[in-house]
Amino acid sequence: MTEKEKLFNKELKIINIGIEMFADDLEKQNVDVIHVNWRPPAG
Repeated sequence: MTEKEKLFNKELKIINIGIEMFADDLEKQNVDVIHVNWRPPAG
C-alpha cells in the first residue's frame, strides 16, 4: 500500500475554524467535526 493510499484509508479528523456553515455541512454528511467559533481580531 502506498503512502497516499494509507492516508486516504484513515478516518478524517476535522477541526473547523470560523465559518460554522462548513461544520454544519460536514455534520449533514455524518462526518465528525469540531467547530471553533473564532473571528480575527478587529483592527
